[in-house]
Amino acid sequence: MDSSKITLRQLAKSNQYYNKDMHSFGEGQQFDELEIAREQVTRWLAQFAPLVDDHSAMSTRAVKAQLKTLGELQGSSDRILSSFRSQAQPEDYQLLSTLESAVAQLPSIESDIRLRLGDLAPGDPQSAPDLDELQDKLLQRAARLEIGA
Repeated sequence: MDSSKITLRQLAKSNQYYNKDMHSFGEGQQFDELEIAREQVTRWLAQFAPLVDDHSAMSTRAVKAQLKTLGELQGSSDRILSSFRSQAQPEDYQLLSTLESAVAQLPSIESDIRLRLGDLAPGDPQSAPDLDELQDKLLQRAARLEIGA
C-alpha cells in the first residue's frame, strides 16, 4: 500500500478537526461583530449625550450644530438599533435599553432644539415657533383689529 494515500479514518478525523476549527472561527467572527456593534452604539450615545443638556445658554451657532448632529443621529438610529437588537446579549441590557430610550427621545429633543433656535433667531428656517405664543399674538392682533386700534 502506498504511504501517500490517506485512509478513510484519517480523512474523517481531518474533517472533524476542520469542522471544529471552522465552528470556532464562526464564533469568533460573531464575537467581533458584536464588539463592533457595541462600539457603534457607544459612539452613537456619546454624540447623543450633549443633546439632552439644557439649551437655554447656547448660542445660535451651537444650537445649529446640535441640529446637524441630531440629523446625523436620526439618519443612523434605525440601522444601529436594529443591528444591535439582533446581536445583543443579556449583559448588553443596559446599553440596549439606553439606546432605545435615546432613539425614542429624538423627536422631542428635536422639537426643543428648534424652539430654542426660534427664540435665538426668529424666522430661521430651521427653527420652530412657539405655537402657544404665536397663537396669543394672533388673538391679540385680531382683538386690536376688532376694536379698530
